[in-house]
Amino acid sequence: MNDSTMSMGQQRVMSSTVGDLPERQQFLTLCSTLVVSSPTKKTKQTPPQKLVDVDQYVSGARAAAEKEKFRCEDCKRNFKSFKALEQHSASQKHRVSVLLQKFRKNCSEFICDKNGVVVSSEFDTDDGCVRIPVEKKVEKEIVITIKNENTDGGVDILMCRCLHKMRVFKMDGFARLQLPPGAAHSISVRVMCNGLGTYVVPLCLHLQFHGENFHIVRSLKAVCSNALVRDLVISEYSASDLYEILANL
Repeated sequence: MNDSTMSMGQQRVMSSTVGDLPERQQFLTLCSTLVVSSPTKKTKQTPPQKLVDVDQYVSGARAAAEKEKFRCEDCKRNFKSFKALEQHSASQKHRVSVLLQKFRKNCSEFICDKNGVVVSSEFDTDDGCVRIPVEKKVEKEIVITIKNENTDGGVDILMCRCLHKMRVFKMDGFARLQLPPGAAHSISVRVMCNGLGTYVVPLCLHLQFHGENFHIVRSLKAVCSNALVRDLVISEYSASDLYEILANL
């Protein structure tokens, strides 16, 4: 006999004896009958927790460590083998990336002339820039001169290139050459902008003097504007000019 049959039997026995008991006892008996026959509540069972696959975790950590092992911190790139990392470190792309980072961290070291080499152009500014005013869709050519002012030896020009690509600036192919004492070499740069704005790219010279390698960088800055933009530029007034303007109001 199961529990449900027993509970129903208990209810019949209890209900048959209720009429023979006093009123208060009848009430208590009915209450106890309801308690006995009430169904029990089912408790929720929490699902079992998934166990972490230790082997999978260890293999993933090991793969990440191997990946970090062949990493170029300068370029923030990972490689699959030491040979691939070695080839990348010897590439020109890596050297240019390292040089660009150094230029951004210490600009004043690169823009100054050094070791008797002077770099100049018609549009030089005091902060090492070559500011080139241009009109929209009108090509303009500028000349940058590299002069060796040393008297005790020649200077080798090993490289002349922009540190990142920009279609606004175009240069002809460059070949290594040596500047004797007092000699100069000119580099032509063509500039053309298709839209208004300011376009900047670092131009780097890799030089060598008496076996010592060094770099000189100039920031080519093309400023493209038109008559309307130039008219909107705020004029600079001195204090006396402002007083005179206010007095005439």
